[in-house]
Amino acid sequence: MLLTEVSTVPLLNLKHKSTSNVLLSLCFVPPVLIALLIFRYGVDLIDWDQWEIALFFIKASRGSLTAADLFAQQAEYRQFFPNLIFVALGWLTHWNIKAEMFVSLLLACLIAFNLYKLSLMTFYGNHSTRVLLMLITTLLVFTPAQFESWLLGEQIIYFMPAVCITTSLCVAYSKLSSPAKLIICLLLAIVSTFSSANGLIIWIVIAPTLFFRSASGWKDWRFAVWVLGLLLSSVIYFHGFQKPAYTPSLSTALYQPLRGLFFFCAFLGAPLMTSNRFLLVAAGLGALFATLFVLSFLYVWKRIEDRKLQHQSTGWLMLGGYSFITAIMVSVGRVGFGLDQSLSSRYITFSVYLLISLLYLVPLLVDDLMKRKGLTRSKSRKRLITVAISALIFLHLLNSAAAIRQMAWMKVRRLESKACLLFINVMPNECLSNGFPELSVLRSRINAINELGLLRPALIKSYQIEDIAPTLGSDGSYGRLEGLTLNEGSFLASGWAGLPNRKEAADAVLLTLENDQSRPIIFAYAKMNVVQPSFKRFFVDDPTGDWRWQKTISIDRAGVTLPVNVSAWAFDATSGKAHKLSGTYTIEANRETRRLTEAETP
Repeated sequence: MLLTEVSTVPLLNLKHKSTSNVLLSLCFVPPVLIALLIFRYGVDLIDWDQWEIALFFIKASRGSLTAADLFAQQAEYRQFFPNLIFVALGWLTHWNIKAEMFVSLLLACLIAFNLYKLSLMTFYGNHSTRVLLMLITTLLVFTPAQFESWLLGEQIIYFMPAVCITTSLCVAYSKLSSPAKLIICLLLAIVSTFSSANGLIIWIVIAPTLFFRSASGWKDWRFAVWVLGLLLSSVIYFHGFQKPAYTPSLSTALYQPLRGLFFFCAFLGAPLMTSNRFLLVAAGLGALFATLFVLSFLYVWKRIEDRKLQHQSTGWLMLGGYSFITAIMVSVGRVGFGLDQSLSSRYITFSVYLLISLLYLVPLLVDDLMKRKGLTRSKSRKRLITVAISALIFLHLLNSAAAIRQMAWMKVRRLESKACLLFINVMPNECLSNGFPELSVLRSRINAINELGLLRPALIKSYQIEDIAPTLGSDGSYGRLEGLTLNEGSFLASGWAGLPNRKEAADAVLLTLENDQSRPIIFAYAKMNVVQPSFKRFFVDDPTGDWRWQKTISIDRAGVTLPVNVSAWAFDATSGKAHKLSGTYTIEANRETRRLTEAETP
């Protein structure tokens, strides 16, 4: 029979209940902030592993999609259950990638709720401590530092194991019957296993909470069923499994153990420090967290006969164990990519739970130690707690500010990629690189998705600028073709470009040719040279200085008869529309350039 008595662990004495309620209400601020950030910086763009998901919609439209397709290995994953979400959500939303981002947010909300329930079952009776810890927990669960997980729809797969583990922990601590707990946790373990590469860890971290807190322990028949489930799931997962060719050798950590250890520590410290410039700081924080976790584990192990302490601590130890074991897996599998890889934003969705577990373990175990030693709480201890919490929140806020800046920059880069993608049938696509498959494969899949109406806006079909331009005029307020100069047989066009509706830099610039006998046609595509703004310029743009572009063009290759007029257009990847910039140049037959009338170039 499980013990339900728990000790109180006061960290903060809140004299007024209203103050406590205010802090509890603040727990809703982080998820709301993330929702606003997704609205602001999320881009409806298919990229990276989602091009494999595109095949599901293509096959489904032909009636050939099978369960085997959904179960097939993708990269290092067998993400059967996330694939079900992708397909179902895709048909409901016409595959709006931003909808997937909000599903990730909903999964994070479920994780936070589970952690709150777990705190109620392990810190019952101490409202002030639980409120404070839950506020910090919420800040970490919804940290902007994992900005890639928030802004990449396929990152649903990273949230799934944590949802399954935290739900299983709550089930294990609940008053449900033993068979009911076993069935529910088995189902959650299967979902976790076939969601992410580290999903198998659930079988390890849930077993102690589910079985070993009872008197029968590993002799319980339910434990035998659990082990059988682990073996069957592992066999099915690894049947026909092939290591992707692009991943580094797994032996790197073996031959360079110190490098692997550094990667491991930095991975665990990333929730509070994701800047590559402070890689050593991240490693130091991770080493501290790992040491505290190991000491906590050893302390609980030493006092394994204390049923009350075991009841309180096991769930949090196993939550931290999920991040700890994942850190080992990622270190072995990714250290070959370089130490900077340890600070990848998307990995924080795995690593943050070690820090969260320590929020509960450290005060709980320190309180137990003080009671055993007969020590009383001192002012110096309260000061130490205050300093530790203040430092944690300060690092979190600093890291979050840097992450929000990265979100803005990520939006710029993803919109540039989307703009390039939309012209795949019209213009040369030298800008299609990271995040896209081979060009022939990409062209085939994107056209199929476009025909299914799952692409917004649709692919550009024509060289005629008037097909995508709301108006052929310009008011000159959001960009300019500033120069067209002869340079070694070619012309160098340059200027700055913004968008009239979004008040942001253009996603691309289109150059058109026009003479007296023809309408303007698109003949060149220019990438923007937008630079990542500093913190000083984060909130205030300098359009003429920050929204720059330039393009080397050859009129001879365009096959037109001189003289011709050259104009520039700002392209908006969210609407598929082009807006004319001020400034038009004429290229005469003698290849000299001159500006047209002053009225046309204000």
